[in-house]
Amino acid sequence: MRAVQSMFIHNYLMSLQGSDAAFYYMRDAVSIVQLLRIDNPENAAQISPPERSRRQRLYWQAYIHERFLAILHYRQAILPPLYTLPEDDPTLSIQVHEGFNQTIKLFRLLDREFLNSWLDSQGGSVTSTWVEAKSRELDGDPEADARELSMLSMMQRADLSITREWLRTLVWRLAMSRTLLSSRSSEECLSLLFPVRLSQTLRQQVSSMSRQDIEVHGTSITQKLFEITDTIADVLIHVSAATLDETALRIDDFLFILDFVLRIPHLDQTRRGILLEKLERLQTMFPEALSNASSPSLPLDLRSPGDVNDP
Repeated sequence: MRAVQSMFIHNYLMSLQGSDAAFYYMRDAVSIVQLLRIDNPENAAQISPPERSRRQRLYWQAYIHERFLAILHYRQAILPPLYTLPEDDPTLSIQVHEGFNQTIKLFRLLDREFLNSWLDSQGGSVTSTWVEAKSRELDGDPEADARELSMLSMMQRADLSITREWLRTLVWRLAMSRTLLSSRSSEECLSLLFPVRLSQTLRQQVSSMSRQDIEVHGTSITQKLFEITDTIADVLIHVSAATLDETALRIDDFLFILDFVLRIPHLDQTRRGILLEKLERLQTMFPEALSNASSPSLPLDLRSPGDVNDP
């Protein structure tokens, strides 16, 4: 119970931008989880199956939160992946059990090598080969993934889909920081334009989901969407399209996602300001492409006069 309480307080403080205090409570939760020794198979074998499954879920919950915090605030993570996924628990529905397992599998991709590279400003072990391999892991088996997703609710699918795109963005950002990208690369993960293509995919995914199915996941999914949108904006600003028509298509996808993110209640003013500042830069660079922007979440001076109703 103490570990769960600490993780709850951690989540609450994260929503208030209290990163240092949130880190303290996350470490408190991790310490308690370690004291349970669920990572020791011999010790775990002495516990009843229902309790063992419960503790395994607790371990993985702490693991996921700690990895997310490590990426978001450049912190060290302590917990290694557990030797097993949570065992079946008859008190849980298959849908809940499978959904949690899918989340675990995604966050296991944030392995020690990934985190070390994320924290290492000198480059670490990131190479083109590593980026391609990590991207293949993220791609997974489309047929198997489709079967597994088919048994999940739309709320679960929303979380998994956006988390996967967020992880793809992280891998791309690592490649960018190591100057591994090229506009001519045949590998999508090593292309300068990858975020632009991702914006098309994300738009399709978001269009197929209800806003409630996405927003129910709170500040964590808001942060993921913010980072994806921010990355797309940077590419639009710094990588020019070949034609005006192509520019218009890129801007259109970006505005759709931007509008969606700006409407999320959990988006704080700092992140909102960052996105709007980049929108202003895009308007300066591509005034024609943005002239038809009619989103109610965009500032009035960034919309065309015809979209503003007279009082």
